[in-house]
Amino acid sequence: MKTANLKQMAGRQKGYIMKQSTALTKLNLSVAVSALVLIGAGMPVAAAAQTAGSTADQRCADGSAATTDAPCPTTPLPASATPNPKTDADEVVVTGSRIRGPFTTDSPVTFITKAETSLAGSRNIAEVLQDSGVTSGTAQINNTFLGYVSEGGAGANTVGLLGLGSQRTLVLLNGRRLAPSGVGPQLISADLNVLPNAVLDHIEVLKNGASSVYGSDAVGGVINIITDSKLNGITLDAFGNVPLDSHGAGSNYRLSVTAGKTFERGHILGSFEYREQTAIKIGDRSDMSCPTDLLYSPTTGAQIGQLTPDGSRLRCFPFANGAVGTAQNYVLGINYLDPNGAAVNRYTFANGNINAPINVNNFDIRPEASPRQLDEDFYSPIRTYTGYANASYELGILGDAEIYGEGLFTHRESSQATMSQISTNTETLGFEIYGGALAGYGYPSESPFFPNSLASAAGGNNNALRVFIVPPVLRNSQKVNFYRANIGLRGNTGIGDIRYDANYQYSRTDATSTVQGIDTRRIRASLLPVAAPTGTPGQYVTTAMAGEAGAGGNYTCSSNVTNGTYNGGNCVAADFFNPATLAGNVPSSLFNWLYTNQVERTTYEEQIAQLVFDGSLFRLPAGPVAFAVGGEWRSDSINDVPSEASQSGNLYNYTSSGITKGTADVYEAFGEIKIPVLKDLPFAHRLDLSGSVRYTHSQNYGSSTTYHASGNWAPSTFLTIRGNYGTSFRAPNLYEQFVADQSGFSTSADPCRDYTTTYAPTSNRYKNCQADLTAAIGATKAQTFIPSGSPEVFTGGGGKNLRAEKSTSWGGGFVIQPKFAKIQFTADYFNTTVDGEIAQLGDTITTRCFDSADFRNGNQYCALVGARDTSLGNLTTLQNVYLNVAQQKVSGVDMNLRYQLDVGTFSNVLNITATRLIHQLYQPFVEEEATDYNGTLGAQGLPGGPKWTGSARLQIRHNNITMYYGANYVGPMKNDEVITPAVVNGVTAISKLATTKYVTQDLSFQFDIQKLGEVTIGAKNLFDRKPEMISSTDGLPRVSNYFNYSGYDFLGRSLFIEVTRRF
Repeated sequence: MKTANLKQMAGRQKGYIMKQSTALTKLNLSVAVSALVLIGAGMPVAAAAQTAGSTADQRCADGSAATTDAPCPTTPLPASATPNPKTDADEVVVTGSRIRGPFTTDSPVTFITKAETSLAGSRNIAEVLQDSGVTSGTAQINNTFLGYVSEGGAGANTVGLLGLGSQRTLVLLNGRRLAPSGVGPQLISADLNVLPNAVLDHIEVLKNGASSVYGSDAVGGVINIITDSKLNGITLDAFGNVPLDSHGAGSNYRLSVTAGKTFERGHILGSFEYREQTAIKIGDRSDMSCPTDLLYSPTTGAQIGQLTPDGSRLRCFPFANGAVGTAQNYVLGINYLDPNGAAVNRYTFANGNINAPINVNNFDIRPEASPRQLDEDFYSPIRTYTGYANASYELGILGDAEIYGEGLFTHRESSQATMSQISTNTETLGFEIYGGALAGYGYPSESPFFPNSLASAAGGNNNALRVFIVPPVLRNSQKVNFYRANIGLRGNTGIGDIRYDANYQYSRTDATSTVQGIDTRRIRASLLPVAAPTGTPGQYVTTAMAGEAGAGGNYTCSSNVTNGTYNGGNCVAADFFNPATLAGNVPSSLFNWLYTNQVERTTYEEQIAQLVFDGSLFRLPAGPVAFAVGGEWRSDSINDVPSEASQSGNLYNYTSSGITKGTADVYEAFGEIKIPVLKDLPFAHRLDLSGSVRYTHSQNYGSSTTYHASGNWAPSTFLTIRGNYGTSFRAPNLYEQFVADQSGFSTSADPCRDYTTTYAPTSNRYKNCQADLTAAIGATKAQTFIPSGSPEVFTGGGGKNLRAEKSTSWGGGFVIQPKFAKIQFTADYFNTTVDGEIAQLGDTITTRCFDSADFRNGNQYCALVGARDTSLGNLTTLQNVYLNVAQQKVSGVDMNLRYQLDVGTFSNVLNITATRLIHQLYQPFVEEEATDYNGTLGAQGLPGGPKWTGSARLQIRHNNITMYYGANYVGPMKNDEVITPAVVNGVTAISKLATTKYVTQDLSFQFDIQKLGEVTIGAKNLFDRKPEMISSTDGLPRVSNYFNYSGYDFLGRSLFIEVTRRF
């Protein structure tokens, strides 16, 4: 990856075919040692390197051949080259502009070639784009992020630049917008799984706002994937990558065939690719199979925490502090009729004997977590089938017009093995399971399965029992079909050199998401047993075991019986107190009754029609004044239909979800101009000025105008200075506008939990909790309040209450390239501010409300928090809708150094890049001070990330052999304070919420073998650097003990091989 040389790119004529020369049998020590010294010193570097072919293989912008003695003249900036057979050989189209011509851009663009990705052993395009060097170290949605409710739904891979989110990063394929894809209503950005790896030519990354050129979403930047369009012949490619730590689990495989033909008046190309990545389960990795809280003693520094029941070691999968533990195999009893308040007791059965319950109310001797957590995936399996084609043909009419088109189809199959706990309670079922001295409280009458021993333990009162059962892991799956086709006509207008390009593009996603889940109506039916009539099939009969109230009796669901006769129903009565069932060995008949496939269907369509004119207006002494003008219509629509159980709020352990349906139409006009002011003068080797403007009218949000201005001044060939300023916008996406009202129960703690012992009486939290609880349940109960439920959270789209986000971006930098050596250094400052950012506040609502000085007296947070109920004091409702609330600002510096040293027949290229983020500011409300999260633990959906990221790339070529060495750097991250300190045995523990610098190293060799092809073998993460560990405190995302951050390599050391054969 490198900041590309424009004129060298321009020389890749009509399709930008790169001839890759391979080389290497030994190192040039002067280059190798210098690279290793920089890396060993811990120099912050960012991922980027150009895979340069030998100079004999390069073509200059003027069409001449480059040689070692006379290389192409270098220019300071990268160029992008969208394939266009009608463009002259010395013209390119730069990402961030629609003007063609042999010029440089005023904004820094990162350039990544297909050859580089092969040498680095990249598994797919998604992995390339999610690299910390591309994203400035900010977190991304990748295959370790298995959340059901996430961007694009489960199995999707997205990318966001500058930490502004994927919804503020525009992804293009051959210069045209790539539509969102995935499952569920949250289709807000492109799914990188749809991209065609087999025909990749290069990738361009612009880290500037570009809405004046591309429209909405180009706030954080633009990523443009360019495919090869000029292949002559057939190319076969096979790739395999095998991680060693997981014994082959998590392997990646890729097979493709591509065929193309270029003829006098056009070309045609087609490709098919199969790609598969296999799952990694928690139990596949010894370093992940026993996560703990990672808490430490403040006096000794030793690790402390929950112990196993025998006290011999720390508990794996602990239950507190937001860790990953899930309890199983015990019963929670709540004596609601105790006049002194609810007395909570936990029981398990001694050696499976239902008549011998053991009280395990002491938290630290609660039964172990479920071993089935080892069967969960932490790396999602995915299989894709991708077909791609493009073609063009010169008609010879309409201004030497050319008709062209492109088609892409991707079918994705992905799945996740997840664990789900069955826990019966009022919130999920609407009633409790009762038994004991008083009748009338069973299912809802006395239960024949209620253990006699636990009924007796109620001490003459009724005992409500909640069971905690972990059945075998469940598998959720997704199937996504993505279609994209465009057709266009381009040619000359006959007016000077002005050209036209008319294009229509249609994209569509058809997807299904299948959740293996429980319909709560089924579990309720299973908890209403009656005596099974004669003739009831055995699979629908449950026999009460010895020690239960109805021991020896046969029971079935009441829904299976009509007038005392079996009616043909297939409900299975649930005996959750059977020790085998309680331990998770749920009978197959009951499992099949409870768990059914809940199918959600999603359709997303996007249509774009565009007409562009470009050329030159007139000529100045320094060159022609170039322009581009045009208009665009875009229409997006979504129709997401959840399962009936989900719509009705009956999908157990999931929120309710309605149908999300809506359409948005946008009409735009745009223009762009580039003026060459000075050229070849003293102190003005080149001075160019550029500007662009776009007018947008949305049917939902009115009109907006964005603009961009930039300049490029080269006082000499040695130095170039550049700068830019512009505005961008992002209209609310369809999810933010139209997501149907959803409801569920919060998993966050009540802010008033233990407030009397946690907060100072003078604090706002203490005063507000006391006032709120006293009003609800009285002063006495307020002092001992323990929440027994959580508020119902209502989420919905903002509709027409939302307005478009607006942003400004500016930056400047310089390029140094002396004539005496093949060296180039660039440094660019960037600064982007987003105003009116659309966001949900989540837990911030309740914490800010109860910490406020104007509590429930006009406070904007408290307006979203419902009143407490007057019986138990629990919060009742929380409104978590989308709002224009936030401002986000990011600034930093990108740097790149490229040095080429040719020694004899050896060609050596060193490329070092670094990104230093200066600020990552987030301000939820205008009246509050912004918080700088730069350098803090930044996870997906959270601000923050390392201050420094970078990489170094070294290539040494000799004849037909190439050696590649790469090093990736992620800087340290640290949270300065613990929001919720962990307490172990009355002692406030020390939490580890800091990471150190993280460096991985890659090594590969590429051989060009006659009659076999190009063979690349290598190792990724050569020294098996593990991700950084953090404590479970504050609920930061973890994979086992590792911080779940996309910049870390969770696969560990892996070996890869790629074989490419061309005919």
